[in-house]
Amino acid sequence: MAQEARHYLSLGMSTTDCNSGFSEIPDSDSETYSPGAVTQTTYFRRITISTLNDVPCEAISNCVTVTVNDVTAGAIGNDQTICSGATPQAFTSETDGSGSGDISYRWEMSTTDCNSGFSEIPDSDSETYSPGAVTQTTYFRRVTISTLNDVPCEAISNCVIVTINNSAAGVIGSDQTVCITKTPAPFTEVEAASGDGDISYRWEMSTEGCNGSFEVIDGATDAIYALNEPLSETTFFRRVAISTLNDITCEAISNCITVEVKNVDCGTFPWSGNE
Repeated sequence: MAQEARHYLSLGMSTTDCNSGFSEIPDSDSETYSPGAVTQTTYFRRITISTLNDVPCEAISNCVTVTVNDVTAGAIGNDQTICSGATPQAFTSETDGSGSGDISYRWEMSTTDCNSGFSEIPDSDSETYSPGAVTQTTYFRRVTISTLNDVPCEAISNCVIVTINNSAAGVIGSDQTVCITKTPAPFTEVEAASGDGDISYRWEMSTEGCNGSFEVIDGATDAIYALNEPLSETTFFRRVAISTLNDITCEAISNCITVEVKNVDCGTFPWSGNE
């Protein structure tokens, strides 16, 4: 009398192809199978084993291919430091993204940091990207998308930082009226200049008004400025605050102060002026 037939299942996998390189998957004896993570294209098949009268017979199923869509992000460059409101240089593609499928790109930006707060930049789908004007430190990255068999896989590039070198001019004081024979009082600092970098100064003067052409005053590089001789005509002064960060200089111009010169000798004319 024939012994009862018994059926067993076994799963095999290969990273070669559907015809070779198969090895048994441990503890895979069910009709279905849930594989773990796969990092390369892998081939699976199921073996049905029928045992009758202690004689096992096998039948191999079709081969199922799990195709891995590899994608690498490439690299973009470079970090920059700019003045507030300036336009950064275009970001280059140091290495293009690559993958097993069709390659496309998406650029993203954040004002938080390199690890969070990113949002997509509309119409940014090239290897390189030219941003518009930036008024705060901003972080950029490129996403490479490989689409294979309608399945998109993404990889994120390095993060490029555009650092803003902010500069505030402060306030200087104040307007004066002097006789032609008198030296103006020193110009004071009402409000200090500030910036993200090291602060230095440049004083400038004009005889054409606050909106006219200014020239640099040689040696005037302190926060305050004092003339060492009288003026011959009404003159206008301003201070330029210079913030230097990562070798990038950004300038901010203060208010303009007017020294009105009266063409009289205070010693003989009955008007006190600036004693």
